[in-house]
Amino acid sequence: MKQWIWMVVIAGLLLVACNNNAVEETNNAGYDLYIEGSYSEAIDVLTEGIEKQPDFADYYTNRGMAYYEIGDYDSAFADLNKAIELEAVNPEAYVNRGTVSLYIQEYDSAMADFYTAIAQKDSFEQPLGLYYAYLNLGTLLNQVGQYDEALTVFKKASNEYDMDPSLHNAIGLLYRSTGDYDLAIESFEAAIELDQDYAYAYGNRGNIFYLQGEYNRALSDVNTALDLDRYVPQFYDLKAKIWLALGNYDNVKRTVEDGLAIWSSYSTLYMDLGDAYMAQNLYTDALMQYGMAVQYEDYEGYLLQSPAYRAIGDFEGAIEAALNYLEQMPDNVYGMMELALSYEASGDSNMAIDTFAQILIKYPTYLDAQYNMALSYESLGDYDKAYDLLKEVIKNDSTHEGAVKEIAFIEEHYR
Repeated sequence: MKQWIWMVVIAGLLLVACNNNAVEETNNAGYDLYIEGSYSEAIDVLTEGIEKQPDFADYYTNRGMAYYEIGDYDSAFADLNKAIELEAVNPEAYVNRGTVSLYIQEYDSAMADFYTAIAQKDSFEQPLGLYYAYLNLGTLLNQVGQYDEALTVFKKASNEYDMDPSLHNAIGLLYRSTGDYDLAIESFEAAIELDQDYAYAYGNRGNIFYLQGEYNRALSDVNTALDLDRYVPQFYDLKAKIWLALGNYDNVKRTVEDGLAIWSSYSTLYMDLGDAYMAQNLYTDALMQYGMAVQYEDYEGYLLQSPAYRAIGDFEGAIEAALNYLEQMPDNVYGMMELALSYEASGDSNMAIDTFAQILIKYPTYLDAQYNMALSYESLGDYDKAYDLLKEVIKNDSTHEGAVKEIAFIEEHYR
């Protein structure tokens, strides 16, 4: 049998036995180097094999995955395309190409490749091939919000093989997406039962506890996850968020520093520290951290800078930050809200109203936009328009304290 390198977003690699002829031995040598993490050396060995046997498709499949591991996605796709060109019925190459596409968020291409691999299911050369196709397809469907379809696909994966903790972890992530937290916890615990050293399951269960406000349990799980694997940046992010929720800002800083010592470009950690500074009213320090996130091309940093600039009275900075964010994320409702609030804070109520109106065209019942637009009309002295908007807010949320208060004020003084 042949030996392929598999790259699966949440599951790891498939191991396949092989024969010992010269071509297969070269392929296996490249595979072994890949397993060791010696990706450049694997590329060199497989390249030598290609020079001697350029029509052996598995060389390209395996070298493509080694290129993926070093971040050379163009070369990865070129090799996987070549593997498919050489063997049109090649489900392993389709799964791997789809998984690379999934990683770089080219979802349409990924979905097409996974479905092609499944259509070729009778040609998988090792028993778990179809299982991994279903597993990665389910992961993709979860990421694009097709939750019912994802659950159906995960059930098919389970029918193929249900002893992989990665499957239960993936199902837990699906239930997290749908808000079914109890089922998510059950799935993560099933993964842990299968593999007590599975760090991601602890981290993901800890995330559910965090979302439920059970911070001590969340902290216990994320510490276990870090003990098992300290090289996962998301664990540091979760731990920082837990400390932030507990109001322990010194521990937020320590956790962020620990994470950045390993992942200096992991932008979310800078934003975590920025949030801690914001909570302490240290706005200049927060702006610096959000700016670091932007330097690493995480444009959410612009979004978070806008209220920080407003807090120090730099309204031009707040407007510019919101516009910078919207340049990257056009029509994003949160960016438009920050822009409108910044216009209002600067005293330009007309621009604020125009921006709120743009939001309400896209989201007619967006209460925050309605309420703040009413306040902008109040700033202009147009209490009738403000009153009508506030009534709309109350119509959709009778307990909206701000709207109730403003309506009472207008009724008392202007109607």
